[in-house]
Amino acid sequence: MAIDSFTVDNGQTVAIDRHFARFTAATQALSAPSVAALPDFFRHVVAELAESTSFPRLELVADANGAQRLQLNLRPALPTKNSVEVWVGTPGDLRQFPRLKGPDLDLIQRLQAEAAGYGCDEYLICGKRGEPLEGAYSALLWWRGDSLCALPADAPVLPSVTRDVVFEIAKEQGFSVARAWPTLAELQASETWLVNARHGIRTVSQWSQLGEKPPAPDRMKHEPSERAVHWQERWLARRRPLLQWSDRSQNHDR
Repeated sequence: MAIDSFTVDNGQTVAIDRHFARFTAATQALSAPSVAALPDFFRHVVAELAESTSFPRLELVADANGAQRLQLNLRPALPTKNSVEVWVGTPGDLRQFPRLKGPDLDLIQRLQAEAAGYGCDEYLICGKRGEPLEGAYSALLWWRGDSLCALPADAPVLPSVTRDVVFEIAKEQGFSVARAWPTLAELQASETWLVNARHGIRTVSQWSQLGEKPPAPDRMKHEPSERAVHWQERWLARRRPLLQWSDRSQNHDR
């Protein structure tokens, strides 16, 4: 199964080309015969969502006989937040396809349910040595002084559309982007963001892990900075009508 999700607000979304490209790459990686049907499928998606306010999901699914089909799961719009409470997972990434969105969905949902059981918003996936990788549904970013930091390009994480858009905002604002492996202690002491296509930028406000239930009263807290608020506005300003993609596609076909 391959999936991709994005927020649509009155027929507008951020970076739809990149979401379509990521879904295409996942479909190709799974050697799905449905790849040839993707252009028509994307046109169908655009037509269905042109006036929508929703949180749709593109899906490549297979029935009991292995027959594949592409489908649009038209889900309602969901509430958004500017901060996130994180549950730090135990060491060891159990995903089989960490760079593909969809094949490990059942596992991701179980991890997210674990985080919710501890009163947190998102599960932080960690490597076998406990190194932070990414949220169950979000990419990880943090600040070292005036540098925005992300994991190395070859890290076993999803190719995040929202993270790449935030990189562009950093460049526009004159900030450098550094690649590094953080420790959990560094993240807890820093301005740390989880970013995704539902919420945009969320500041990690609280951290919890085993041994902290109920949460420790002295747990470190962070509120969204002026920079986070401003960059969220710039991310939202990148919304474009879905029909613009349709126009480009049709012109290209001609």
